[in-house]
Amino acid sequence: MTRILFVLTSVARRGDQGRLTGFDRESFAALYYGLLDLGAEAVIATPAGGPAPADPDSEETALCARLRADPRARAELADTLTLEAVFASDFDAVVFPGGPGALCDLASDRRAATLAAQMAGRGAPLVMVGEGASTLLAMTDAAGRPWLAGRAVAAPADASLAAALAERGGAVARGGTVTDGPLITAAEPGLAPAALSALRRSLGID
Repeated sequence: MTRILFVLTSVARRGDQGRLTGFDRESFAALYYGLLDLGAEAVIATPAGGPAPADPDSEETALCARLRADPRARAELADTLTLEAVFASDFDAVVFPGGPGALCDLASDRRAATLAAQMAGRGAPLVMVGEGASTLLAMTDAAGRPWLAGRAVAAPADASLAAALAERGGAVARGGTVTDGPLITAAEPGLAPAALSALRRSLGID
């Protein structure tokens, strides 16, 4: 069975005003159900473990409604694994659905970066939507150089993140969905279905 690791943010509030934030429900639901409906197994992890907060500003879709009504998914999101409890060798791909909260923890989380680099090292797909690409900022190769250097990546809507990706050597392409080797990036949540299609091709599942 194909096993997919979903990595979500643990951050529920950001900024001086403590604005509510979290993972993007739209992109998560599109990828989660797109893979489950093909018979894949999904495992959800976060830096801190426990509840994964959803960004209240996420767009609502039919799949989001399905997610809200799904007791199994709700239970998994309420009690995620810690990143320390998962191992790259156990999964066929890793998905970072994004959401503003990712900028606060996944952009600097060494465990998330190491997991992603280990999977890419054996050719396993990395799927990153919107702010999910922030994990690329912390990824390095075996020599300690930015893993992203020389690789193409879709520019997220967050301008500061797009600039940071370019500073790490990424060839940042405006909008759309970009595939470069194992790396699949989508600029924004509405492109999650396109990222799903690219992942399915990479895994050879339909």
